[in-house]
Amino acid sequence: MLDGKDWDEALAKEILEANKPTFALIEKGLACREFQVPEAKTIYDKIPYVFDFMQMARLMQLHTSDLATRDLGREAVERTLDVVSFGYRIECAKGGPVNWLVGRTIKGMGLEQLRRLVIECKVPAETLQAVAVRLTAWEDSATGLAYALRCEYQMDMNMIDEVYLTGLPFQSYVTSLGDKPPKPSWYERLKVRLFLRPNKTKGMFAESIRTIIEDCAKHYDAFHPWPVARQVPYGMPLDLTSNNSTGRMLYQMVIPAITGGLSMKCQTQTDVAATRAIVALKAFKMKTGRLPKALDELVPEYLAAVPLDDFDGKPLRYSPEKKILYSVGKDLKDVGGSTKEEAIKWWQKENPGRPPEDAPVDPPGLNFPNPSWPIEF
Repeated sequence: MLDGKDWDEALAKEILEANKPTFALIEKGLACREFQVPEAKTIYDKIPYVFDFMQMARLMQLHTSDLATRDLGREAVERTLDVVSFGYRIECAKGGPVNWLVGRTIKGMGLEQLRRLVIECKVPAETLQAVAVRLTAWEDSATGLAYALRCEYQMDMNMIDEVYLTGLPFQSYVTSLGDKPPKPSWYERLKVRLFLRPNKTKGMFAESIRTIIEDCAKHYDAFHPWPVARQVPYGMPLDLTSNNSTGRMLYQMVIPAITGGLSMKCQTQTDVAATRAIVALKAFKMKTGRLPKALDELVPEYLAAVPLDDFDGKPLRYSPEKKILYSVGKDLKDVGGSTKEEAIKWWQKENPGRPPEDAPVDPPGLNFPNPSWPIEF
């Protein structure tokens, strides 16, 4: 039903009616100044509430779809903005990276639905102009990612202390969480104590995470270069020649993984920028009967400035001939963007055997040569 298929009006009404208390709580929560999740103390703390966040977002989307089917376009747009705001609050909830990832996913769900509503629903041009302005409040994903990384750092420090104090090798520590830990052998205790330098390891983590947090506020082309994780020598003979080898193993398991959040931040901020531009383009076309020759025509009546591509910090690209907005993406090369059909063909070539409907073209995937947003009106 959320995908616009097999809409069942009676079932939608039943679900929405049964969840009235949930909607009341969501409305109460969105009225608060900010939102914060419980503190996570280890990287393995269970955080079941993130699944509830996803379910709440899906309920909110169902409410929006119900309004759209009843031709209440303005109300549907308003409720979709609630989904975007909800995702933004979760991004900034001072949880770990998983919490931030769930928030950006929910925000993306709202943005994708908003782009569909702009095509399908009757919404006054003045309302769309206001929406393009309001979306700027939720464009920033860098602040939430910085919060998540600070939380990640504290969890990593606790992990290092636990591994050192228990004498358990990292893999045994992981498998024992929540259960009675196994008694480490003399060799395991000796290995951890000899080849894990807690303060040195904490210093490595602090230096890297501090640098990643600095990169959060930058565009992709200005990030610090990050090395690819390499294999750490394993086994006593090699360990004897490797200072702090256990600490470096922990570092190389964690740091390369969390640097991926930086490119996701760029994708999310560019997704908001593209959605703002699409909303403004629809308002422009409703008033003038045509699409602009360049995005500059939208300024200042529809947008204060042309939205930026967070990958290189330059104005978002626009092709009126192809009817697309596009980003230079991770490779920072402008190849002219792709129509939806061109993007699907590229994706199928990269993923042989997969059906075309699996291609993530709206929103576009991170690895597309030029992630593009179609203008379908």
